[in-house]
Amino acid sequence: MWSKGNRVIIYLTTIVIFCISFNLSGKDKNDKDEKVIDKKVKLLLSKMTLEEKIGQMTQICLQAVSKTQGTTTQKQETDLVKLKE
Repeated sequence: MWSKGNRVIIYLTTIVIFCISFNLSGKDKNDKDEKVIDKKVKLLLSKMTLEEKIGQMTQICLQAVSKTQGTTTQKQETDLVKLKE
């Protein structure tokens, strides 16, 4: 019948084939998911005005209008001059 060495080779080959097929099936699903997301993004962008797109790209964070950069122990303090500017 099969020697111990041959059985090990068959087992390892089976495992490798299983892993490769599992990876490939996951890749196809990820590609499909990415395509769906790309379509949704393109649809959303097509509905936005130029002003809305620029607004999305130029959003400022709270740090830009703060006197201090608050931490978990330090309160965030807004700089009214920066905010008005």
